[in-house]
Amino acid sequence: TADAFRKKVEAELQAGTHRPDAQKMTVCGASDAFLSYCEERLKRNERMTRKTLTNYRGHVENYIKPKIGLRKLAHLPPSAVGDFRDAIRNDGLGVVTTRKVLATLSGILTHAKNKDWVGTNSAEGVKVLGPRDEGAKKTRPPSKEVLREILSRAEAEMRLKVMFSAFT
Repeated sequence: TADAFRKKVEAELQAGTHRPDAQKMTVCGASDAFLSYCEERLKRNERMTRKTLTNYRGHVENYIKPKIGLRKLAHLPPSAVGDFRDAIRNDGLGVVTTRKVLATLSGILTHAKNKDWVGTNSAEGVKVLGPRDEGAKKTRPPSKEVLREILSRAEAEMRLKVMFSAFT
């Protein structure tokens, strides 16, 4: 109803999150604007590499646009981002790649926020959980005896490399 809409807009205005453009702008449009922005950064040599831009473009064209590209930014709450994450995981995308795709989506939404197209980045805080045993594996350096043995058998150049790595 009109009264409910008015109350919603008033609450968004109060919170500072109301953005009228969010009703018009789609994820697809925001993605294209983000990629254009990245291309300009690459041209100006502002912390953007061709490889990063290529990766962003791949994430946008292969995952983001096909799944959520037609959604309006105003209709992309964190729950929708979570549903998107689950959909691409169910399609067989690995944990690491899913994290990268969500990082790209977060970059798109941050760009949209900076342009005042949205009030918040709804991809912030959406996690991709991996297998239970995933995580950094703790590596132990060799014992002093083993290190002495390695150094005694190593050629001069290798001995220098081993000593350098042992002390850094």
